[in-house]
Amino acid sequence: MTQLLVFNAVKRVKKDSKHVRTLHPLDSETMLPLYMGLAVHNKTRRKDLVDVLYEKGLSTGRADSIQNGAITSRGQWALQVMVAALYILKCKAYKEYAEGVTDSAEKLDYQQWSDMIDNIHPQFAYWNKTMELEILFKQFMKSQREAYYEMYVECLGKMVPWMFAIDHVHYARWLTVHSQDLILLKERSIDVHKAFTKGHFVTNKTKHRFLALAHDQIREQQNA
Repeated sequence: MTQLLVFNAVKRVKKDSKHVRTLHPLDSETMLPLYMGLAVHNKTRRKDLVDVLYEKGLSTGRADSIQNGAITSRGQWALQVMVAALYILKCKAYKEYAEGVTDSAEKLDYQQWSDMIDNIHPQFAYWNKTMELEILFKQFMKSQREAYYEMYVECLGKMVPWMFAIDHVHYARWLTVHSQDLILLKERSIDVHKAFTKGHFVTNKTKHRFLALAHDQIREQQNA
């Protein structure tokens, strides 16, 4: 109920020639409306139902574009919200555990506790791995946006086992080769390695920060 109150606390009305729409600001969107929109759209694949819930103040209006991949920034926003929510819940669970331990000598630190619960509860293990994977993808995106070559190579190496785990055959096959090529690049081509460490493995179309893109994505933008 609190999340719905926050979501509906600020509203504005947009009028056009056909109808009047109620708009909710993005900074007041909470987890419950996002979950409602994603759940309804995932079950029905009907945008009109999500729009009705949005008008009633029960759902975010961005669920269809997030799941369809229509707007990548909205998908990234959803991932950030999900990771933040999972991390908060994990911290709360550890706090409850720490408060329940009377002997400080027996109390596990955060990582030890996480590893222990990961082996005991399958659901915790699932969401913990989900959070780790999403954080890895965000780090990979950051390495490209900031032209940080060392982070890019490190993230690629960490992504290889995931490609095998989720059965992406082509990514698993060629990402392994690509990652190994980058690791050996310092020995095989010093000049190219120096250029990459300066950020030339991506392209900046503007002088703004955090806007570098991979070369193939730049071509896709130009051809769009």
